[in-house]
Amino acid sequence: MTVGLCGLATNMLGFNLLNRPWSGLGVVSAGMLATLAGVLVTYVGNRWWTYRGRVTDGTRGVFLRFLAFSCVGLLIENGVLALGHYGLGADTRLADNAFKLLGLVLGTAFRFVSYRSWVFRGPAAGAAAHRPDRRSTAAGRAALDSPSARGADRAGRG
Repeated sequence: MTVGLCGLATNMLGFNLLNRPWSGLGVVSAGMLATLAGVLVTYVGNRWWTYRGRVTDGTRGVFLRFLAFSCVGLLIENGVLALGHYGLGADTRLADNAFKLLGLVLGTAFRFVSYRSWVFRGPAAGAAAHRPDRRSTAAGRAALDSPSARGADRAGRG
């Protein structure tokens, strides 16, 4: 959550700093640069903090998958911004921020699922060692001692 909030803050602050007449950038260019800055912050935070204990296939493979999914998220995020600004003609600063935020929510949802499923996908280091056995918890023992569990156990022996 903290990493995501830092990425969000970087993205939105960067967008509002770059989306000024003096920058010489269009609204979508400002949005894309801000997105890239936010992605960099979240990569560093996710790789070295959030998912630091995950077993991965090496930094290069993780980074390349992260980059690929980030690019798709960038297109989702800034596509919504472009649609609002150019397609719908909502070209005020407030409208730009609203469409940027909507795109950010959609792009972030995509990136979250992608990062968790395909980028930082290994199990946490030592996860199996910390998983309690069903017989070691009161609820697990109760489930194993229930009449239905005993009946299923007897049926399996026959």
